[in-house]
Amino acid sequence: MEYVYAIIMACMAGGLLLYGGLMTLTGDIKMLQRRFRVSAKMNDPKAYARMLGKTILLCGAAFGLSALCGALTKGQHIWIALLLLLSGLAFAIRYGVKEAKKEP
Repeated sequence: MEYVYAIIMACMAGGLLLYGGLMTLTGDIKMLQRRFRVSAKMNDPKAYARMLGKTILLCGAAFGLSALCGALTKGQHIWIALLLLLSGLAFAIRYGVKEAKKEP
């Protein structure tokens, strides 16, 4: 039971890294839900998909680092892993907003 947090976070990281990596490599806007494709104002759909994919990759990396920290501490100091997760997600969101404002 001491590795439950690490296992869950590793599964989330794997899914996000796979999804973000595919979106970044292919630049396929159809990987998004239709609602987001219609409502987002974008000049270049491939560039938008790649930018969003990079942001998702950063979120996956935050989950992965949190899983690694949770596994190394064996659940004893889970607050360190949570702090790492929250700071990583804040950085990823900040990066995504900054990149979205750059797009003309």
